[in-house]
Amino acid sequence: LPADCLRSVADRRGSRNVYAAGCLERNRVQVSRLPDACQLSVIGQGRDRRDVFDARCLADYGYRTARR
Repeated sequence: LPADCLRSVADRRGSRNVYAAGCLERNRVQVSRLPDACQLSVIGQGRDRRDVFDARCLADYGYRTARR
């Protein structure tokens, strides 16, 4: 997965690394093929909801971050 799409977001326990769904789509990743179990919805700037994928969960499914 593209390293440019990897983000850190705050949650109740601190922070977690996620991949932004919109960024993945712009980089030609078919997000519909990613595991549903890894998909989350977070509140972004302006209080809008954004779809993201948990990086640790995706790693458990065998996905890796591509080198830049």
